[in-house]
Amino acid sequence: MRIVRHACADQRGFTLAEFLVAIAIVGLIMAGVLTIIMTGNQTYLTGSNQVEAQQAARVALELMAREIRGAGYSSLTVVACPPMTSCPIVGDPGPGNPTATALVIQSDTDGDGTFEATERIAYTLNGTNLQRQDFAVDAAPQTIVGGILHLFGRK
Repeated sequence: MRIVRHACADQRGFTLAEFLVAIAIVGLIMAGVLTIIMTGNQTYLTGSNQVEAQQAARVALELMAREIRGAGYSSLTVVACPPMTSCPIVGDPGPGNPTATALVIQSDTDGDGTFEATERIAYTLNGTNLQRQDFAVDAAPQTIVGGILHLFGRK
């Protein structure tokens, strides 16, 4: 009896096999935790990018709505649409009807009662990019919202 009790009291560690099994179990648990963290991070980034894109689209649409409401403004007169050459909302590149992908807005910003070519703002849907060009400022259209179809989950 004394030998068994003495043998039990002398055990003070783990065998190499026990240690390797413990390390393997900890490694599997850590791999699972890492996978969960990476998936959560990717989901967060996807959601954050979508919110940012939607906010950019919201700002662009608000700007467009404000400019459409102000189309045809003149401090001297109210511009009547007929004839088409004096219509405040015209097609691209000149007078005519707006198209499905292009819209030009005219306003009398200098207050002289006439619309000059520099008093136009053009909106164009170029592929999946919404572009805006203020003819008084921009030499070329500027993309204000990119990837429009992707904002709504389409590819």
